[in-house]
Amino acid sequence: MPRKTSSPQTETLPSTTPPPLSLIISTLGSSAPLTEQEEASAKSMLAMGLVPAKVAQFILDARVPPPEVPVAALAKEMVLRVAEGRGPLRAPTLLAGKAEGIPHRYSGDAPEQVAKNIVALMASAGACLLGNDPGWPGVILHGPLGRGKTSAACEVLRFFDANGKSGLFTVLYDMVGEIKSVWGSDIAEKAAASRFIRPALLVVDEVGVQFDTEAERNILYSIIVARHNKGFPTILTTNDDLDADDGRAAFYDSVGFRVASRFEGALINSGAWGGNLRTPKIGF
Repeated sequence: MPRKTSSPQTETLPSTTPPPLSLIISTLGSSAPLTEQEEASAKSMLAMGLVPAKVAQFILDARVPPPEVPVAALAKEMVLRVAEGRGPLRAPTLLAGKAEGIPHRYSGDAPEQVAKNIVALMASAGACLLGNDPGWPGVILHGPLGRGKTSAACEVLRFFDANGKSGLFTVLYDMVGEIKSVWGSDIAEKAAASRFIRPALLVVDEVGVQFDTEAERNILYSIIVARHNKGFPTILTTNDDLDADDGRAAFYDSVGFRVASRFEGALINSGAWGGNLRTPKIGF
């Protein structure tokens, strides 16, 4: 009678051969309990780095990602990359190689409250990196203070950075001020604007403060439309609640319809993520 072989241990390093595409897709998209084979396949996918480990683990735990996650297309492209020797996507790194301007307080891993709520965002970013969704405009992260919008944006910046793409973090006030400081010189203005147009990913934090003039509003529009035309995604963060009529009206009034319309359908409300992550300040 042949000896029964033991099941492979999930702790061992996986083979360089990726699991079958159909198995990966069924693992990510099924609501049924994981079979032993599916679990081994999913763990292999994590260990092989086919997706950022933190994001993939949440997909594995939740089993069914949000409907907007292009699971099948993303999984197919990841498998092809491995099969063709192009390598998988690398997970976000704490090193700021090509990513510029990430504030020190956001240089570490994103809080769990943030990480488990940005599966769809990271999947969209991954599809963009793989060329699977070159038209991805980016996203507007909106909602109350302290829910993790900036942490989420910086996590995507590090994801781009880890995969060899340039990124820049800026605050809207600083970006507008930098370009305004050289008004009057076409060459200097173009050079200043170019700094915000060139990166593969731009994060603009604290959007929604009312501009003093239409000219200042046009600065943001010129940056966004130039990036949009080049196919470069942009992430905006705002404390306005864009799911509420008054919040959306305030945001549109602040940045202008031409900017806001570029992100229609690409809104994420951080208000549903959890509580305020900021440490309360103690007064004396």
